[in-house]
Amino acid sequence: DNALREDLETKCFVSSIDRFVFNNYPGEWEKRRGGKYAWNYLLFFTYLAEKDSEEFNGLENFVTEQMEQDKIDFLPINTFIAKQRSEASRGWEDKTEENALQGIRQQVAKVETDVDEVRDLLNKIVSLLRWNRVMGQGGGGGGGSPWEQVLANAAQRHL
Repeated sequence: DNALREDLETKCFVSSIDRFVFNNYPGEWEKRRGGKYAWNYLLFFTYLAEKDSEEFNGLENFVTEQMEQDKIDFLPINTFIAKQRSEASRGWEDKTEENALQGIRQQVAKVETDVDEVRDLLNKIVSLLRWNRVMGQGGGGGGGSPWEQVLANAAQRHL
């Protein structure tokens, strides 16, 4: 008798989960303490036993079939809805984080492509400026115009 009482005070009667697991789910232990949820199942089973099987919905039919086959797979052994919802939401958060990370990766790839295009453009500008100097069209003798010098210096720094 004491062992049964202790078990009811330390574990959920329906799911067999230890009380301490419920600490992460406020209010959930209070709903189960002392086998409170077990009464809900007992009432549901009694309801099924008294109801005409022709009027069963899908859930009622499934549970009745399981019980007739001595299966208890429908019972939430080692789980409960608050835990399932929490795990599902964490899965969603992980998926959301993964989507965000994928978006960041795509943006970085775009920036890298843009940087490569700018680098190519600067290389072309430097080549044109050098060609311009070699051909003597730099204006003002060999060094090029001040504008050309600024462009060439900027291009050299960014290569």
